[in-house]
This record gives sequence, structure tokens and C-alpha cells, in this order.
Amino acid sequence: MSRWATRFRRRQYLKGSVWILPLCGRIIGVLLAQLLLWVDRTVHIKTLMHYSSGTATGVLAAIIGAMVALLGFVVTIGVLVIQ
Repeated sequence: MSRWATRFRRRQYLKGSVWILPLCGRIIGVLLAQLLLWVDRTVHIKTLMHYSSGTATGVLAAIIGAMVALLGFVVTIGVLVIQ
């Protein structure tokens, strides 16, 4: 009976604690970063496409335009919901 009560208390503590999930996220993030750094050092893929500064400018302009459009959509929906 005491094993069940201990498990129950531990489970309730983990459910109610605020710091467990961010701690797990940090640990997983550090491990994934190390894994990706290792993959980046060991795997060499030949670059098939070459980008110029004009291409980067165009891509960033498209991303900014899409973000502004999304922001306008979210503001519009927010105003309609409030009304």
C-alpha cells in the first residue's frame, strides 16, 4: 500500500510542478544540439545550389511579407471576435 501511495504522491508532484517540463526541454535541446553538431562535422553533402545576396534578399522579403499578412489576419480575427 505504501508503494502505491509513494508513486501517487510522486506522480502528483510531477504533474503540478512548473519546472520539470522546461528542465526536460533544456536537456533535450542540449542533447539535440550536440547531435546536430556531430552530424554537421561528420556528414559532408555536396552543395548543389549556390545562392547570391539577391536570392537571400528575395527570400527574406517574402518571409517578411507573409508575416505582415499573417499579423493583419490575426488582428482582424481578434477584432471580429471582440465585437
